[in-house]
Amino acid sequence: MKPLFFIFIQIFLFAEFSHAASCSGRTTYSELGTSGTFTKIGSGSGPGMVRLCVEGNTFSGGMCGGSDAGIFIYDCSLTNIYGIINENTPVGYCMSMNIYDGCMNLRKICSGFSGDITISWSTMKDGASLCTGPDAIAPYISVPSTDCLGAIYISQNGTYPSIASGEGFEEFMCAGINGPTNGGCLTAQSSLNNFIGGEHNSRWYRFVPETSGALTIDIAPSLDQDDYDFALWQSDDCNNLGTPLRCNYCDGIGVTGIGPTGVLPSTPVSVGCNNYSSTLNVTAGLTYYLLVNGFGFPTDPSFNITFGGTASLKPSVSCPTVEVNSTVQNTTCGSANGSINLLPIEVGQYYNYRWDNGSTFQNLKYIGPGKYTVTVSPANNPQCSTIKTFTVQGSSNTLVSSINGNLSICQGGSSNITATGGALYTWNNGTSGPVLNISSSGNYIVTVTDNQGCTSASSAESIIIPVSANISGENTICKGDTIALFASGGGTYSWNTGSIDSITNITTGGNYIVTVTNNLCTSIDEFIVIDLSNNCTTSSQSEVILLGDSKFVKVYPNPATNSIKFELLKKTIKEVKIIDNLGKISISSKEISREGNSISIDITFLPKGIYYAIIYSEHELFNAKFIKVE
Repeated sequence: MKPLFFIFIQIFLFAEFSHAASCSGRTTYSELGTSGTFTKIGSGSGPGMVRLCVEGNTFSGGMCGGSDAGIFIYDCSLTNIYGIINENTPVGYCMSMNIYDGCMNLRKICSGFSGDITISWSTMKDGASLCTGPDAIAPYISVPSTDCLGAIYISQNGTYPSIASGEGFEEFMCAGINGPTNGGCLTAQSSLNNFIGGEHNSRWYRFVPETSGALTIDIAPSLDQDDYDFALWQSDDCNNLGTPLRCNYCDGIGVTGIGPTGVLPSTPVSVGCNNYSSTLNVTAGLTYYLLVNGFGFPTDPSFNITFGGTASLKPSVSCPTVEVNSTVQNTTCGSANGSINLLPIEVGQYYNYRWDNGSTFQNLKYIGPGKYTVTVSPANNPQCSTIKTFTVQGSSNTLVSSINGNLSICQGGSSNITATGGALYTWNNGTSGPVLNISSSGNYIVTVTDNQGCTSASSAESIIIPVSANISGENTICKGDTIALFASGGGTYSWNTGSIDSITNITTGGNYIVTVTNNLCTSIDEFIVIDLSNNCTTSSQSEVILLGDSKFVKVYPNPATNSIKFELLKKTIKEVKIIDNLGKISISSKEISREGNSISIDITFLPKGIYYAIIYSEHELFNAKFIKVE
């Protein structure tokens, strides 16, 4: 019988699964877990194939009060059941299946069972997992004789084991993977049933007729209730078997095979069908492959194969020596860029290749350091295999780059950072060379290349340390007074008065300078205090304000709008500084427009307010005060 549930499953979903998390995984269903919850595998875009294997099973369903306890496997819509995993499912049991709608859901039935079940799944193509990356789950390893390349050569009647951990590598779940009809009646497409098709508990055999003639084959399970199916090909190439010459997927238990009671060469899944396919005429010297498919989980792990008819089989096949030559490229720069290239063995001869990493290609590319073993066999004589191991060496020239230098830049300043580790240096701002001058914050990346062509990249983040000195306080002082000047903007302070506090007390006018330091960055501010001497009470006229030695200074017009004129009587003006009411220099002019002993200064851009002027002659200075109006 072929119920809609199987004991176990494997799936591969073509390229629909592009990430390791979606194309492979492993989970354990615990006795403490919740009954009825679903685990979804796949993207829901199909069809495809997945390989599902039992890696651990201590399950006991007796506490569930029924025979349906276990892990049920549903389709995406949760309406159809692919199979069941229960206490009868052995550890290492694997199966492949066509997942027609692109996903399957695993659901535990019975919350009170005893023990755990651990299962893994991996998307597959030609027996190798499509999953890559650190989170990928490696496919459960198949045992020998579960695929065409490892088919057991048989030449006589005998009892053979039927149980195998693995579905093989032909992937007959999906027509088109190994040719549109390679699976014959075993494909889901041929059976017109999305839940049935593909290898289950399969074993592969190979034989070569010594004489041509009619051939019959009886495949008899040790227990009649077990259901076996089969397909028979004539081919010299396991990678392209073609359409089976005989195939039988009848929904019936007991003996199956090829013989005179068979009418049709191929029998798809159907009820009340004939377990036998019609007798086959075979040709001496050609190679035939027989797949015995144990549907569901056979109760007894053995069956009998009996050959009959007029044809006879070769008792054995001689194996010529196969010499495998190669070129090995070791890795460089610490990357997985090694390769193993197998050279052609014999012109006109086809060979099958099977690497221990799952690849079936002749050559390996983009591999890391390590040992790699390949089994090479002639396509027309696959049991004559040669095994050879190659070593890919790791590189000792791993390039490590770094960036050194001061990454904390003072506002308005710059710093040199230096890259090391190679011969050529390229920065992400387009410059080249090991040294880069930076003056702004940001992420600086350098690509370093050594003399062997290896590259490495490093990055460094720079920051700007803001520091701005500022002095505030009264900008005039009378004789005998003491005023305080206040500095801000830093961590430490140094005045030209000798003070190292943020506040300095002064008793005379003059230029006061503070140096502010913050994280090794400095800023300087200057503040001018006007000494009013004995003229703290002043008189003014419309054109002249006399301060200090007033008989020498004239300032007009006062108030002023666009320009202000200063005149020193009997003195030559060398420089003029105009100070605002906060003690900051607004104008400092040495290049001035002279008219004899007078000068005129443009003050159009000054805001309105009270200003002080310091007029420098050859050996003296004079103070004056004026008002700027709109």
